[in-house]
Amino acid sequence: AAETDTGFAHENNLATIVGTRTAGQVLGGIGFKMGHGLVLRIPVVTFHTWSGKTLEGKGVEPGPVVEFSRDFLWTGLDAQIERASHIARFF
Repeated sequence: AAETDTGFAHENNLATIVGTRTAGQVLGGIGFKMGHGLVLRIPVVTFHTWSGKTLEGKGVEPGPVVEFSRDFLWTGLDAQIERASHIARFF
């Protein structure tokens, strides 16, 4: 749901998306038990934005791209949250 909400907010200019591109995995499926602990999952539904675009395999590209930084995280800060907070303060 988070990815579809992000896609909706992005497409309708309701939010500034900060971070990295989302995964692009929005298919819903049904699982069938096949025996021996195996499950066959078949996609049966996808999400389309109001303009008809699909996020599957594409994801949502953020406005300012801010990569995750493990080194920065060691300082006790998250680069993506810091950038989003900065944008929100000056909005």
